[in-house]
Amino acid sequence: MATPDAAPRDRETVGPGDARGSTRRSRMRFAVPLVVLLVVIAGGSAFILVNQARTRRPPVAHTKLPERPPAPEFPVLTWGRSIPGHAGAVSALAFRRDGARLVTAGADGAVKEWDARSGEGIRTLPGHTDRVAGLRATQDGRFVLTAGDHTVHIWSLRDGAPVRTIDVGAGPVQSLDVSPDAKLVAVGAPNGEARVFSPDGERVATLAYGTKRVLSVAFSPDGALVAAAGDEGPIKVWNVGDWQVYRTLPGHAAPVSQVVFAPNGTLLASASDDHTVRVWQVQDAALVSTLVEHMHAVWALAFSPDGDTLVSGGKDSLLVVWSSRNGSVKQRWPLDGSRSTFGMTLSADGVSLAVGYGTGATDVFRVAKARTHSPVPIANVRAHSPIPESATPELRTCAEAMDVLDNFQGDPKLLDPARNAVDALFRANPRSPLALAGSARVTFVAARNAAGRFDAEALAKSFDLTSEAIAADPNLPDSYCTRAAAALERGDIAAARTAAGTARRLAPDMARALYVSIAFAMKYGDPDEGEAMIQDMLRRPVTKHDAVGAFRWLGWLYRAEGDSAAEEVADRRLVEIDPGSPWAKWNLATLLLDKHDFDGAIAAAKESLAQKSLGATKRTLADAYCAAGEELLWGRGDAAGAQRHFKDALAADPTYSRAAYDEGAFCQFDSSTKSRVSSFREAVRWYKKAVALDESSAIARRALVALEE
Repeated sequence: MATPDAAPRDRETVGPGDARGSTRRSRMRFAVPLVVLLVVIAGGSAFILVNQARTRRPPVAHTKLPERPPAPEFPVLTWGRSIPGHAGAVSALAFRRDGARLVTAGADGAVKEWDARSGEGIRTLPGHTDRVAGLRATQDGRFVLTAGDHTVHIWSLRDGAPVRTIDVGAGPVQSLDVSPDAKLVAVGAPNGEARVFSPDGERVATLAYGTKRVLSVAFSPDGALVAAAGDEGPIKVWNVGDWQVYRTLPGHAAPVSQVVFAPNGTLLASASDDHTVRVWQVQDAALVSTLVEHMHAVWALAFSPDGDTLVSGGKDSLLVVWSSRNGSVKQRWPLDGSRSTFGMTLSADGVSLAVGYGTGATDVFRVAKARTHSPVPIANVRAHSPIPESATPELRTCAEAMDVLDNFQGDPKLLDPARNAVDALFRANPRSPLALAGSARVTFVAARNAAGRFDAEALAKSFDLTSEAIAADPNLPDSYCTRAAAALERGDIAAARTAAGTARRLAPDMARALYVSIAFAMKYGDPDEGEAMIQDMLRRPVTKHDAVGAFRWLGWLYRAEGDSAAEEVADRRLVEIDPGSPWAKWNLATLLLDKHDFDGAIAAAKESLAQKSLGATKRTLADAYCAAGEELLWGRGDAAGAQRHFKDALAADPTYSRAAYDEGAFCQFDSSTKSRVSSFREAVRWYKKAVALDESSAIARRALVALEE
């Protein structure tokens, strides 16, 4: 999480602490501090999904319009933290019932338990000698089961003690699930069988899936059915009890890596190497929808506990969040580097998503979940407190340097006055606590690079300087503020907790001391506590700088919890308090875009650009023009109006793949309705450009293939 010292001002300085991180534009909008599935409760809802599935099929050549791009949406996922815990791929994960702890298992044979909020390791559960392919926690929260080599291990979650080991008689085990009442354990074997055991190890049933690996087994929420899928493509569902085949779901053209029942039990989702996610109606084996967004094999799925969210991931380093209302994409989250997704799970309360990667790391995301918040207060802004006339020259110089850092706008040159002031303090007294603390903070602020990330060496230097400052004067709160901020960025939770607490104790009314405590609460503690601290701060007279920081934090918190109405209030208060800030107007523009107020987003983005040309604002303006044009073209059939918006989008950001795709769609529509060969060729050219600008654009690739066939 970014701290106030690292608050983003433009695209080049936007970091993971910025909450507007719709991953369409930048994953760096919000790391604090986190859709939605294709599930419906029955009948009419299923009919909606069936119709939606038809509209999401790959386009056919010469049709009037290709697929409509996903509309901007209030993001569902915000990134929380990464846990680099395994030496091999993390293949299975499970939250404890309360969501406070996470258990992971991987190809290295290790099973580990973590504090889900802090990422701190709690214990390792030994026993497996080979890859652990399955992991499940019982619904009562008492036990966790792991499957690897040729065994299933049952562990007590209370103390991590082993309870029982079941030899399943076929190895290596490929998958695992446990029935809701914890009375049955199902495993997938490499010989095409799904085997069912009682918890004491007695084999209850052997289910014939085929002749190849069973990669996934899943019990229905009521425990009445068990499904299996694997290398052979079809999915089989059996009745629990008589073990007769209930339904066979055909359709995938490649191995199926995972099947998962929706919470209501009426639907089942499957992920396949054929690059698709399919949703089935279990009762009649009807295919409800085929979800096409991934460009490679899909290996992992997770339904939210309330059935409103389906998240998918796989080989292509992309997480996709789907809507249960219409089957549309609510959010695409491109993953850093080559992070293929091997497993994922959602907590029982639906607010945390854990994703395991082939790199051995696990990311924990926060899932937006709207809640009732206290009314956003109106800040009582007072004048900036002048430096007291009685202040010593040393204190005056330090205060001037801190004021520069408080108002830092992202341009490294703007740090020069602060550096010069700190250098002057050092010349006067090389062991000055104020000089050491000031140098630590300057080093911390400068450690953030153009991509919004912190240089590890500079962070370490900043942290070490705080140690020297504290040794020279243990009662200087500035030292602890910077120490807590640096520790948060380094992932040193214990040091961050201690430093933040000391800063608050020494200076309970100091804004920076409050900010680091808020940052810690929102990233590793209780977000409600963070909100309460901000609300309390705004009820007191505050400076303009402190009010700006407080409303930024409130906006980030409301974003993580899915409260767009409260966030808009906070963002508009931010613009009112700081009308000269282009960042504040861009911040508001991105929120309005997510809320589908496209005209408002365009106006706010233009106001921001009139003050300062920011890369992030140009992309947001292009996004708003694209979204407005798409509504005109796909929603209203107004091709002329749509093209004007698409041209404006390309003018705002010529490198934006979505704008190129939209221009191609207009040309395809023009070719189809007016039989213009030249427009057809232009459509092909624009689709090719869209792919060249973004190789991960599956929608542009599909449109191009359809026209070239």
